[in-house]
Amino acid sequence: MTPSPSKPTRGHGWALRSLLVDWQLLVVAPILVAAIAYLGRQTWRTWRGRKAGCGGCGSCGAETPAPAALIPPEQLMLRSRRRV
Repeated sequence: MTPSPSKPTRGHGWALRSLLVDWQLLVVAPILVAAIAYLGRQTWRTWRGRKAGCGGCGSCGAETPAPAALIPPEQLMLRSRRRV
């Protein structure tokens, strides 16, 4: 008896392939949900504006730190001159 073209036939090992795909979906689905939730949270925090960036402690810009002292050019090569 030959299979009719209207009925699809399953080849050998279809159950094993189906089982492999099922466990892969069980692993990938939570990872995908977590990634979407993370991106949604980050987007929400960006649009909301509070606690964005440094953490939102409120002290940003309250005091400006003193500028770093620059080393004079004459002192940059001072150590190498002493060794010679």
